[in-house]
Amino acid sequence: MIQPSRETMKQTLLSVCLLALASAVTAQTIFESNFAQFPQGPLAGQQGWQQFGTIATNPISVANGHVTWQGGATTDLQDVVRPFTDLVPTPATGSTTVHVDMMVRISSSGTNPSYFAALNTLNTLSSANSNFANARISAFDEGSNTYKFAVRLTGQSSLPWVKSTATYNYGQAYAVRMVATLVGGLQNDAVDLHVGSDFNSLTLQASSVNATGLGTDPVSYGGFLLSQFANATTQQSGVAISMVKVYIPQATSVDDAGRQTPDAIALHGAYPNPFNPSTAIRFTLDAGRQTRLAVYDMLGRQVAVLVDGQMPAGEHRASFDATGLTSGVYIVRLEAGGMSMTRRITLLK
Repeated sequence: MIQPSRETMKQTLLSVCLLALASAVTAQTIFESNFAQFPQGPLAGQQGWQQFGTIATNPISVANGHVTWQGGATTDLQDVVRPFTDLVPTPATGSTTVHVDMMVRISSSGTNPSYFAALNTLNTLSSANSNFANARISAFDEGSNTYKFAVRLTGQSSLPWVKSTATYNYGQAYAVRMVATLVGGLQNDAVDLHVGSDFNSLTLQASSVNATGLGTDPVSYGGFLLSQFANATTQQSGVAISMVKVYIPQATSVDDAGRQTPDAIALHGAYPNPFNPSTAIRFTLDAGRQTRLAVYDMLGRQVAVLVDGQMPAGEHRASFDATGLTSGVYIVRLEAGGMSMTRRITLLK
């Protein structure tokens, strides 16, 4: 029998170690539901999905491979929630990001839309907690047989719905990714909305960020909610979702300063900060990636795009000139390789 050489054995061991390292930074799936594999009927009671509120009439159900909103008169909340096995907590420092992927088809318009999906702060059900949902997704009719998706952080009573830049066609299925970021400290969490024809063509469409003085941050995320709310609208009765996947995009590590940061990308913040009128923002990529670095105000409106394209591995620096902007807090958001990070910067004039 031919024995492998010492060099071959070293290469094999190296390959095993690299494979183990790659596995350590892959996505951590919290749960995944492919509704084409579910029996038809009410969703509550199937594969970990639970009822929230009193589902009296027309419950959210599985039909023809989709979860559908039946609409009609309601007497109470008609929601279903999928609790997480373990809470995803807000870190003391740094940030943790939770991704929600869905395939969504909306077939009809309505008035007074509510949210149809949300990350919630609990993994146990309690009707006494009336504000348990935090990062929410809705849709607003735009006329001409089109609509816009929208996101909002609740618990922030003065924050508006932030609508997508693009409009979408009723009756067509879209890939939707909600990226919710739990950030250490108070009133600085964020939620992003990405939409595309599939998950390989997603583009950032809207961002909602917590504003100082408006409500409180969630302590953690503990479940995912599909909602028909207390006054189901025509719009909600036209929602159909074929799959939901909730996951943390990659493992995190702690850097020398004690911050919890992703292994693959890092947003180091700005210097100087506070600044007037310009500052430099540093970020690092572990590999060449399609990268976007943008700045938003506290209402989620984009004020600048600093980087938008393929970037090589290594540390990079981008300049932000805030001439023409008013004093206040702004959010810098780095997106690369399906991951995102945010940092706050302060303009003082």
